[in-house]
Amino acid sequence: MRTKIHKIALYTGLVLLAFGCSDLEEKPVGILAPETFFRNTDDLQAAVNGSFAYMASEQYWGRKLTLALLLRGDLADIGDRGTSAMRVEVNDFNMNDANGMVASFWPRSYAVIGAANQAIAGAGLLEDGPEKVNPIAAQAYFSRAFAYYHLVRLFGDIPYIDFAVSDAEEVNDISKTPEAEVYEGIIADLEFAKQWLPDRQPVRSLP
Repeated sequence: MRTKIHKIALYTGLVLLAFGCSDLEEKPVGILAPETFFRNTDDLQAAVNGSFAYMASEQYWGRKLTLALLLRGDLADIGDRGTSAMRVEVNDFNMNDANGMVASFWPRSYAVIGAANQAIAGAGLLEDGPEKVNPIAAQAYFSRAFAYYHLVRLFGDIPYIDFAVSDAEEVNDISKTPEAEVYEGIIADLEFAKQWLPDRQPVRSLP
């Protein structure tokens, strides 16, 4: 009886194997990559919105970044030295990369910048005229400038990336950019945004 069951299982397996080993012809509908994603200005707007979406989170525009900006300025100081050590370190200008506040908003800042860079690069792939493309791309320029402005105020010299990263190897050995050069990039981005952003946006959430 057991031998008969084994034979049936074997034949069943062979039949399934015979039908299952046919060559599959793949017909991909598309590939999600910058060169295929950006087809029109709606796609460009979606990419720009991705940069703003990174901002709209506690990891970026939450207590840690806003408090760091406040404490590093001249208008506030830690009143209770018994508060969290990471806040005292920020206040005393001796924080490092292990600081819990920095570890939250630093990587999220570069996510904002990276998404903006992808959108700016994507704008260059569209065949629509500048009158249609640039007002949307200007939002990404503003987003990038906004993120860098806060970073340079907090840290001075920082890594400055103004291109879309397609391979991590491209930024493996990146070094800090002098503070003055970062400000030059910020000013250039804001000048582009000022030129092309309309005085009144159709959507209130946009700059």
